Amino acid sequence: MGEAPKRLASWGELCDHVHATYGAREADGRIGVAAEGAAAVVELRPIDVLGRPWLEVRGVLTRGGQAPSRPVLAKNFELPIGSLGMVDVELSLRQLLPLGALLAAALDDTIACLTAAILEGARTP
Repeated sequence: MGEAPKRLASWGELCDHVHATYGAREADGRIGVAAEGAAAVVELRPIDVLGRPWLEVRGVLTRGGQAPSRPVLAKNFELPIGSLGMVDVELSLRQLLPLGALLAAALDDTIACLTAAILEGARTP
């Protein structure tokens, strides 16, 4: 039999996994995962949803109130995860995951998809 999937049931377990896998930095209760030479930064933070622990995974696509290009918005339907939204003057891609039931592989896939979307958004005029 194969090894059981690794479950991340707490913020502490998640932090251990992210630090070991990505060498991420932590500040103000958040973790920043830098990829592709820091061209894409995915931020993770614990949040409460209906009294239960969840994880917010977020990446910025555009900054400074810059309007997203039509191709970036059109890509929203192609993305396997997340939703686009404005936070202050940043267009962000955001995914929420239930922390108590989170598998390490699902988190890693989410980080990979967000990173790809951020890099694609940076390349799209």
